[in-house]
Amino acid sequence: MIPHVTHFDRTDITELENFRKEQNKEAEKRKLDVKITPVVFIMKAVASALEAFPRFNSSISEDAQRLT
Repeated sequence: MIPHVTHFDRTDITELENFRKEQNKEAEKRKLDVKITPVVFIMKAVASALEAFPRFNSSISEDAQRLT
C-alpha cells in the first residue's frame, strides 16, 4: 500500500479571479492567443511550496526507513 494524504480547504479566490479576468481582457486587447486559467496560479503555488518544502515531494523507501 502506498501512503498518501488528501486535504481539502475552502478559500476565497475572488481577488485572484478578478485579476485573472483582467489579464485575459488585456491579452484579448493585445490580440494575444492566450487564456489564463486558475490552473496557472495553482501550478505556481505548488511549485513554490515544493521549493520551500522539498520533503513534500518525496517518497518513502521500500523498507519504510527513509524518504527518497
